[in-house]
Amino acid sequence: MSVVYVLGHRNPDTDSICSAIAYSDFKNLTENDNNYIPARLGPVNRETQFVLDYFGVPLPELIENVYTQVSDIHFDKPVNVNKDASMFEAWNMILKYNVRTINIVDEEGKFLGLATLGDIAKVYLESSSGFSKYAVPVKNIVKTLKGKALVLKEEVFRGNIIVAAMQMDDIRSRIKEGDLLIVGNRVDVQLMAVKSGIKVLIVTGGPEVANDVLEAAEVNGVTVIQVPYDTFDAVKLIWTDKKSLWVCLQGTTY
Repeated sequence: MSVVYVLGHRNPDTDSICSAIAYSDFKNLTENDNNYIPARLGPVNRETQFVLDYFGVPLPELIENVYTQVSDIHFDKPVNVNKDASMFEAWNMILKYNVRTINIVDEEGKFLGLATLGDIAKVYLESSSGFSKYAVPVKNIVKTLKGKALVLKEEVFRGNIIVAAMQMDDIRSRIKEGDLLIVGNRVDVQLMAVKSGIKVLIVTGGPEVANDVLEAAEVNGVTVIQVPYDTFDAVKLIWTDKKSLWVCLQGTTY
């Protein structure tokens, strides 16, 4: 229930005070949504005080001004995201809460900076080259791609991304030790890759991964992640995990 003050004019006379009292009483008798309280904007004169005393009516509350108070302002609940969150997670927070700005905080909730919709969009549009410069938590990759780690050998990935969209010999020539390979249900490519020094194998489209591939991954220390997305979407989404939100926006936060 809200409180509503009923006021007369400044330097109130008997008419102003009595009208506020009477109208407040009428509104309280006819409505249940609000609590109407008579008030005044200044001191009452002797005549008005006599009338109130005669009828035993208390003097209305004095309100010195009707400027907006801090308590009158409705503050939005802040949307916070941890500094180690991925760009994808931050983007989803903005969409979920329909805001244009989110707060970046540390583990204790301490404010570190702001990330705007424009800041995140700018990073999204960067070139995907140079992925190997960043240390990417494998758990972020699994979470962003809604995947399942069938073999987990690494906590952090540092390397380049290779997409198996070419012939076997071309793929083999491009793979370098420590790379991440994204491939569909091409068992021959998967098996070749885990034996060629890659660190992470992402199998797209959600197919079952052959036991031969999983066994080879165990032996060679390769993390295998099964994801439901197709290769195009997997490549697009994994770029948002290249580094944490806070690291991405160091140049644009406050």
